[in-house]
Amino acid sequence: MEARLCEYGAAITALKVADQYGQFDDIVLASESMADLKNNAAYFGATIGRLCGRTAYGSFSIGGETYKLPINNGKHSLHGGLTGFHNTRWAAVSGSNHSGSFVKFTNLLRDQLDGYPGDLSISVTYTLTEKNQLMISVDGECSMDCPLNVTNHSYFNLNGQHHATCTTNDNENDEQQLENDEQQLAVGIRNHNVQIYGKKIVETNDELIANGKLKPVEGTAYDLREGELLADALPRLKDLVSQRGGFDNTYLIDEDLSLAAADAMGGGEHGQTLRLAAQVTCEGSGRRMRVYTDQQCVHLYTGNFLDGTQKGKGGVQYRQYGGFCLETEDLPNAINLENKEGSEKAFRARIVGPGKPYKAVFMYEFSTAYADEKQAEAGLALGSDAVGAPPGGARSCGEMLGSCNPNRRTSKSGAGSGSAAAAVSSNNSSSRRRDIVYM
Repeated sequence: MEARLCEYGAAITALKVADQYGQFDDIVLASESMADLKNNAAYFGATIGRLCGRTAYGSFSIGGETYKLPINNGKHSLHGGLTGFHNTRWAAVSGSNHSGSFVKFTNLLRDQLDGYPGDLSISVTYTLTEKNQLMISVDGECSMDCPLNVTNHSYFNLNGQHHATCTTNDNENDEQQLENDEQQLAVGIRNHNVQIYGKKIVETNDELIANGKLKPVEGTAYDLREGELLADALPRLKDLVSQRGGFDNTYLIDEDLSLAAADAMGGGEHGQTLRLAAQVTCEGSGRRMRVYTDQQCVHLYTGNFLDGTQKGKGGVQYRQYGGFCLETEDLPNAINLENKEGSEKAFRARIVGPGKPYKAVFMYEFSTAYADEKQAEAGLALGSDAVGAPPGGARSCGEMLGSCNPNRRTSKSGAGSGSAAAAVSSNNSSSRRRDIVYM
């Protein structure tokens, strides 16, 4: 498993994970071009703050003072404003510890940047463990009281990011390329089974602004407690104009559902501090992703507004339903709702300030759903053109993954094509070892 990270936006730009046959693919939608990173309207892979989600009318009050934020989403402020965490360069250091290889990004955001109070000292640490986990730890301190709600905005496609869209092709008469593009676009993330351990979602208005209410998912199109293929779930949302026919919803993680699911999966040491929020399994590749967090919620977004205007790695154009996000966070717009009459008690803003540090942890864990050779061979019945079918026949995961290499090292490299990134890897045999590299 290998992760590539970028200093601009403290972002994830690539994540290579093995499928059920041991074949590695990049499963993250992103660009590694600096020009694209500075014009990242879809927030591909970026760290989001100070306030993720939508803040109503770009305004909040704290300590008797009212603060105005940039309006960048209709009448409202989205994902921290114009600069936020996503549109600035972070300092970075790398190393290794008992948990694995890590890259730590740090930043100092000054008082009144994007309208927020206080000098905010913030760090985001990515750790790639020997258990195919990418853990993200966020720590913050502020010179004044300020609301803080941080997430990561990575888009995933467990088929591989090249299945998220059509490729850029100068030869418009290349019928084979066009046919391949159509096949990939038809799949997108529709062959992903999504399960979310939440009984309630945040109620929003037509502008997707939280109103302080939570509504049960039972009996609605949003019920993913038992898991469902997006090919079946998405059509039920096709008439939702405000969400452009897809999921753009915040689920309150249910403690009982989360614990029961974690116990059924064998628990684990992270289950003591982090809650299982969601699980996604790709029917084509067999890749499975589990999301854990110590935050209240997970927001499911199915790339509804992707329209091909942003190009990613390999010249692909990311289009609707090309990728999904599972953004762990606290309840959105809570700073405007916690004292509002009729709001539910769960809407409580997290305040960072003198003597009130901020800490949040979220983790992506990867495995395969079909671990044994018999299941892998059965998957070949899909045919050689199927998403996830390996070239040259099936191979077991263990054969390709090998054992973890404990002899990691850190190195530095010169810049290439205007990008800034770091690569971290784990669970590689000696022939697949990767360094932590800054460019």
